[in-house]
Amino acid sequence: MPPFSGPADEDGGFSEGNAHALALHTDLIRESGADIVLVLSADHIYKLDYAPVIQQHLDKEASVTVVTTDISDKSEATRFSNVCSGKDGKITEFAYKPDEPLGRTVACEVFVYDAVLLTETLDDLQAEGNMGDYGEHLLPRLVERGDAYTYPLEGYWLDVGTLSAYHQAHRDFLEGGGLELDCEEWPFITSSITRPPTRIRPEATINDSFVCGGADIAGTVIRSLIGPGAVVEKGAEVRDTIVQAGGVIRAGAKVSRAIVDREGVVGDGATVGAWPLMPGCAWSGHRPV
Repeated sequence: MPPFSGPADEDGGFSEGNAHALALHTDLIRESGADIVLVLSADHIYKLDYAPVIQQHLDKEASVTVVTTDISDKSEATRFSNVCSGKDGKITEFAYKPDEPLGRTVACEVFVYDAVLLTETLDDLQAEGNMGDYGEHLLPRLVERGDAYTYPLEGYWLDVGTLSAYHQAHRDFLEGGGLELDCEEWPFITSSITRPPTRIRPEATINDSFVCGGADIAGTVIRSLIGPGAVVEKGAEVRDTIVQAGGVIRAGAKVSRAIVDREGVVGDGATVGAWPLMPGCAWSGHRPV
């Protein structure tokens, strides 16, 4: 079910928002015989067992259950769907990226839908020509029914849909403020390519950093993440930076508060990012309270 095509669109073509992407696959949802549909966004970082969310959804016979969190900076709520709810969790007010935030409670882009109501509502919206993203028409329509509920998420959550937030997520983990990476009860399971061991050369200096397998470090690395197979040559200095897989920082280069893309090369003696270093600078994030 790629997000860019539907059953009647064999040649592909991008959907006009994530609600439209769902609408392209209503026939497949119906054919699956599912009672509920769990929809997740791919650019958020959090830790959540979906089973209790689904159970609450079934217990309340909800049309939709919206997982929510409270962000620390109320002004940042304008970037998200805002949600107000009563003591029982029933959603009383919903606003999609409002000019003035309703509060600090925002949708985490984790939704449990009643499958029948979802497909019927998508059919209605498509017939009306009202698709776009979830928050524009789909969720408001379901909230109007009076049976939409929230499920509060506790702990860390970050939307990494912007460069600054993506950078902030790595800083959070380096500073111990993100998710626990070595929890035996909740292991991180992902695909990986077998690589040679990380090589730390005698002239290297590494402080407060993550260094992935196959990296080759001869320079200085501070508060940074060095991706798989990346190289930091002798005399190079990398600070507060993410060097993605296969990136190369040549000798004498200085990189600060930057993101070096996959296979990207910073040339000999080049200067990239915030130099000279400015004390007290920090990236803005969306941490829960």
